[in-house]
Parts: sequence; structure tokens; C-alpha cells
Amino acid sequence: MNILDLTYLHTATDNNKELESELATIFRDQLDEFESELETTYGDRDWQKLAAIAHNAKSSIVAIGMNEPGIAMKRLE
Repeated sequence: MNILDLTYLHTATDNNKELESELATIFRDQLDEFESELETTYGDRDWQKLAAIAHNAKSSIVAIGMNEPGIAMKRLE
């Protein structure tokens, strides 16, 4: 199983490698924030906020081509 499918990213960026690199950097920066927020809201049992964070994370995760983790975020929504 491939965890990363760049088909959507290549299509959305028209295979612009510079743009893809920039988006990957933004995603990498967001990843730590998503993880921290998910852990905190889960610990606080704040299910509405958890769902909102999962929704935002899902969009970024799917855009970068990580479909399986995107499905997991959809379940949290």
C-alpha cells in the first residue's frame, strides 16, 4: 500500500515542481500543529473542536496525496 499518491498534487499544480515543493513545506509546517491540536483536544475530550481540526487537517492531507490518513481524518470528523 502506498501512503502517498501525488497524482492530485501534480494535477493541481500542473506539474510545477517549485509550487509542489512550496506546498510540501507548508504542509510539513502544519503537520506538527495538527498533531499537537489533535492530541490536546482529544485529551480535553472536546469532540466538536476535534472534528473541526480533523476537517482542516483532512483537506491538507488529501491535497498532498496522503489518502489513507485523509480517510482517518474523515472518521474523526
